[in-house]
Amino acid sequence: MCIFKPIIVLHERLDITVNALGGARWGGHRRGRSRKPKPTAQKKLAGNPGKRALNEAEPQFSTVTNIDPPDWLSPRAATMWRMLIPELLHEHVVALTDLHNVEAFCTAYDKWRMAEEAV
Repeated sequence: MCIFKPIIVLHERLDITVNALGGARWGGHRRGRSRKPKPTAQKKLAGNPGKRALNEAEPQFSTVTNIDPPDWLSPRAATMWRMLIPELLHEHVVALTDLHNVEAFCTAYDKWRMAEEAV
């Protein structure tokens, strides 16, 4: 949803507009962006539903064998970390570059549970 009103309607019938920041819009969707490709490991886990050739030359990041939760996580977030990380490691879908995402999820889970308890 664009919060800026269109400045110029280039073509009403085709629904092409230019917003206040100068970005062209086509029918309410940005053109030129597509879905990010799934990593090969996720495709293999799903059974390669598209039946397309898998990218065997995909870059491999440093894998993690076992890692304890960071000290700054709350006890509940650390518990979620201990439940989640072994599963992700077992399926080989987490690398060193993904740990900040796991940390953010565990923290968000803890905050969600605290909010639910406060209601």
